[in-house]
Amino acid sequence: METRLAKGLEGVREELESSRLKGVGIIFSGSPGSVLLARIAEEVMGKDRVKLILVESPLWHQGALEFAARWALEFRGQTIRVRIREDEIQEILKNQPDRCYRCRKAIHRAVAAALPDRWGICDPLTVETLRTQKFGTRACSEDRVMVPLGDHGIGKAEAIGALSMMGLRWEGYRGVKCLTHMISPGLKLSVQHLGRLKVLGEAQQSALGMYSLVLMDPDTVVLKPLSDRRWGWEPVRDRLLEGGFKRVLLDVTGSAQPTKPEDLTGWRIPIRLLPQSPFE
Repeated sequence: METRLAKGLEGVREELESSRLKGVGIIFSGSPGSVLLARIAEEVMGKDRVKLILVESPLWHQGALEFAARWALEFRGQTIRVRIREDEIQEILKNQPDRCYRCRKAIHRAVAAALPDRWGICDPLTVETLRTQKFGTRACSEDRVMVPLGDHGIGKAEAIGALSMMGLRWEGYRGVKCLTHMISPGLKLSVQHLGRLKVLGEAQQSALGMYSLVLMDPDTVVLKPLSDRRWGWEPVRDRLLEGGFKRVLLDVTGSAQPTKPEDLTGWRIPIRLLPQSPFE
């Protein structure tokens, strides 16, 4: 794994070094991929040629946005905030299978407008994402967005491993990032739906590892167990009812078995960077 990882990292460095761009803007989410890409880009190109792009969106959980901002502070470099309003884009509100494509295109337009001339966009998509999210990958290809990690076979586990070899410990954001992942496919988004999704996102924090929450309509939520263990669902139900939902249903047709996380304990090297650092 170390040889493959070293080869992939070298490929990322060579791609950045060989680009004729004046600089790059990295779409920064606080994911291990975005942290790794930012670190490599600053090493190869220098801080003055790298900008971290924090995307603010009404469809993202506020906790995830704050988490990404804390990570960005670690680099003490140039940070740009751009805001996209997916709630004003009808193609996204239709919630069709290509929703992620439409959203990614909107992000690319906003980022390109915020960057200086002859600066490129880097998206830290990992190899898993390139394989599974065909619509997001298509948007990157059409908009000539660089995806050096995925192009050189770097996955999430490899990204965490590379950060560890750099002496950094990555601790992930615990929670849902994109709120639309909790909406039933095909259900059109409205102002009422978006308000409900924000309540759902807060409730999901208390149900991590126990249930996935799905919005069926503005008044109805379905809780699907993530294992065969009998978790007490009443606290989650009560929180949703207090948030304005009228029906909270428990899916008893069968549990969704989560993928067993890969053992990455060997990669983690705890260190202190800054007080209240998200690395800890």
